[in-house]
Formats: sequence, structure tokens, C-alpha cells
Amino acid sequence: MNIGIFLKQPFDYLDTPQIKWFYILGSTTFAIVFLLLFQPYGISKEMINPMNSSLNKFLFFASVA
Repeated sequence: MNIGIFLKQPFDYLDTPQIKWFYILGSTTFAIVFLLLFQPYGISKEMINPMNSSLNKFLFFASVA
């Protein structure tokens, strides 16, 4: 199969706004839960640090996710 024929095939995934938002929220939730459970990148030290407010912690997780 050449690339021209492949690109002309229909793509039926994420075709409605509801499914798109479900995918976005689901993947964001998964990323946040993953970060909270496994705590890579020294996140545990940042969570314990009293200099970081709750807003800063939330914004950090939102930016990583």
C-alpha cells in the first residue's frame, strides 16, 4: 500500500467532540494518577517542600500532564 492510498482512508476515531473531551480528560487523569503513584523526577521532594503552595503543585501537575 502506498502512502497516498493510506492517507485517503477514513479515520473514524475522535470524530465527535464528546469523544475528544473524554480522551483528553481520561489521559490527563491517567497522567496525574501516574505521577502521584510513582513520583518520578523528584516529585516527592517538591510535594514536601513548604515553599510550594497548593496552587503551584496543581499547576506543576497540570503542566506535566
